[in-house]
Amino acid sequence: MTAAAPPSHRSELLAGAAGGAVALPLVLTLGVLAFAATGPQAAALGLGAALAATVAGGLVMAALARTPLPTAGPSSATALILAALIARLVQDPALSVTHPDGVLLLMSLCGTAVAGAGAVLLLMSLLRLGTLARLVPQPVLAGFMNGVALLILVAQAAPLLGLPADAWSTQGLAALAQAQSAPLLLGAATMAAVWALRRWAPRWPAALLALLLGVALAAALQALDGPALPRLPAVQALSAPPVALPGLGPAASLWWAAVQQHASTLALTALLLALLGGLESLLSIAATETTFGFRSEPDRELRALGFANLASGALAGMPVVYLRLGGMTIWQAGGRTRRAAVAAVAVLALVLLAGRALVPLLPLAVLAGLMVMTALALIDGWTRQLAQQWWAGQRDAELQRGLAVVAVVCAVTLWQGVTAGVGVGLLLSVLLFLYAMHRSPLRARFEAAAQPSRRVYPPALEAVLAPRRWRVEVMELEGALFFGNAGRLEDEAETTLPAHRVLVLDLRRVSSIDASGAAALQRLARRLRQRGGELWLAGAAAGQRHEAALRAYGVVGGPGRPGECPAYLDSDRAIEAAELHLLAEAGHPLHGLAVPLEHCSLLQGLNAEQRARLHARMQPHRLAAGERLFAEGDPGTGLYVLSEGSITIVSRADAQGLARQRFVSFSPGMTLGETAVLDGGGRTADAVADLPSRLYELPAEALHALQHEEPELAAVLYRNLAQHLSARLRAAAEGWRQAVG
Repeated sequence: MTAAAPPSHRSELLAGAAGGAVALPLVLTLGVLAFAATGPQAAALGLGAALAATVAGGLVMAALARTPLPTAGPSSATALILAALIARLVQDPALSVTHPDGVLLLMSLCGTAVAGAGAVLLLMSLLRLGTLARLVPQPVLAGFMNGVALLILVAQAAPLLGLPADAWSTQGLAALAQAQSAPLLLGAATMAAVWALRRWAPRWPAALLALLLGVALAAALQALDGPALPRLPAVQALSAPPVALPGLGPAASLWWAAVQQHASTLALTALLLALLGGLESLLSIAATETTFGFRSEPDRELRALGFANLASGALAGMPVVYLRLGGMTIWQAGGRTRRAAVAAVAVLALVLLAGRALVPLLPLAVLAGLMVMTALALIDGWTRQLAQQWWAGQRDAELQRGLAVVAVVCAVTLWQGVTAGVGVGLLLSVLLFLYAMHRSPLRARFEAAAQPSRRVYPPALEAVLAPRRWRVEVMELEGALFFGNAGRLEDEAETTLPAHRVLVLDLRRVSSIDASGAAALQRLARRLRQRGGELWLAGAAAGQRHEAALRAYGVVGGPGRPGECPAYLDSDRAIEAAELHLLAEAGHPLHGLAVPLEHCSLLQGLNAEQRARLHARMQPHRLAAGERLFAEGDPGTGLYVLSEGSITIVSRADAQGLARQRFVSFSPGMTLGETAVLDGGGRTADAVADLPSRLYELPAEALHALQHEEPELAAVLYRNLAQHLSARLRAAAEGWRQAVG
């Protein structure tokens, strides 16, 4: 598989600029929100703290995190926790903004709480608690992310209608009477520009260009004496962030005394910031795995987040989390590496420091339009897929249960906020965990070289295939595949990714597969495909137990809809398909292969005259695909040499026409049907053509006649038959040994 060309520095820079532009209103508003209790100084203090968090925390996160686009910054949930701390601290007269040292002490204590949260995150990483995030079921993760996206959408209603930020809380629905049409039209034009650019010019930075277009439209409206448009507030000056670490600031003794006085409040705030910020970040990172095509390391991401908060806290900045909003915006704008994340930090810092005069030029409606389009992209893709399948008429119990959990978590997040959504999500995680049995799904694993398929290949093809079979690995699963062990399955499969061409998962012994298990199979299939491999499923073919559930989640295909993975009746057929795939890659496809009669196994060791005399006694046959050569119980009237096509020996179908067990499949050049001729008994199974086939029949009477008329030729034939039967017996014995082992 050809590797994609790395993105250019220019495209990374433009994508980072787009991410910085979209994150700008979030940084500005959350900074003011967190320091609202300080009164008139809220803007300067809040923007200074937001700048410290964005630059210091963002750069550290970009350097240490593993995710391709490690964007970091303040979030609504952590800003509210910090706001609660500040509201409590300003009640202390020594920390009042009117006190000479009050501002310095207040900022230092806030930085101490943020740095404390960073220390807790580092401890959580050291204790490997990040892996607990993998136990969150896919529906809970999807509901949480959808709730966050809807919160962003709801927050844009006021700026799109030209209303004050507190209009809903102070006036309720009566605020609609003050709605303006100009901001709504401006926001709609911005959204339309983003949609059009993403559709017809996907390589262009849609968010950045739409922002410039919106500013130009707003200027045009103002030039035409249109109504005044709400804009971002002007920033006159930013507070200089003090160093919050003990002994480094100008008022270290005062700081230490304040820390001792408010120790319990600071410790509780640090713990809440770490728990909520860490969980929010891990859930956001997990939600981007499929889009970005990577598998996260939760403990490493927690460690990076911990150092980012330590850096932000040292500069009296706000707490930071992983910003899925920024990462997705950069991704949609064409950014693919951490260079774009660094560019986003640089753009934000440049605007807040050098471009303060440009901030009032940004209409709130334009920024709201950008936020709406980004929030729509944040809506979980897995949920969209399930909703489309439900709308199409699929009513599987597992699908409806997954949608119900998504709806509950999303509704609670939207109603009571992120904190409540996380709490309900965790509670549901525990309940679902207790409902299912947690055990490793892996029963056994082996390479196809140890257990080939039941297809017999001619020596020439076997020589090509034998050194390649190790590239096919089979993992047999058992029990339930669910959120509690789906991550363990992915960990087990990770060792397959670099080496093997095809990974076959045998699901015949799996009792159930939930949404998280299906999502894990999707992620594994995509990662294998990105590295030039394939994931195939055995025991998930049409009519089998898991086919409906996996089809509902898009893992296997349905009528008119391709799936992530091909499905086969059992592991034997999957291994056979993988063998044929390897042969085709090596330039030796089985389909269309024709072996001349003189090169077939039965005629090995005969000279030209003997081959001609034997050929004269043989009768040619042609079979269409699906046509039966002989049936179980038929007399053994002759043996056959397959020259072209494929013949499979299968058991007789049951009363419903199902459960045909395959015993062996023959490739061109092989001999079949000899057992009934040698022992005089009837046929023990059916022989059916898989493909249009050409065969030559040596009647039993002709074989017996050769023993008297040409004993030397007959001896060679019987020797070839004995070698052929011996090879098949060894293959069957190995297959049974692996099956019972």
